Amino acid sequence: MRLRTSSLKIYYLKKREVLKNNEGSSYEGYGDPFAFQADISPMQGRIQAEMYGERLSYMLQMIANTFPIQEGDGICVYVKSDDDPDYRVISIKRYDDNTYHSHMVCELEKITS
Repeated sequence: MRLRTSSLKIYYLKKREVLKNNEGSSYEGYGDPFAFQADISPMQGRIQAEMYGERLSYMLQMIANTFPIQEGDGICVYVKSDDDPDYRVISIKRYDDNTYHSHMVCELEKITS
């Protein structure tokens, strides 16, 4: 499956990191932004509604070419690349059709402060 280039937009990935403050306590933070192209849309459908319930309204689905990403990484969807990410990767499904066209589908959840 090829991704339609007209539907792709540029988003920013920030890798999840464990950081330490000056008192020695560790906390979760995010690294430098990495630009990539993807198609992000709201999640919908009966199966997702059964899986996530009311959380579904705070979730997005991202389709992109395969690149290094892990669960817990942050994605800047509606914020600038300088700000903290507003969505977190909670699920990754990779697909490979035995050609050069491999892609992945990620589920994103809104990060609440």
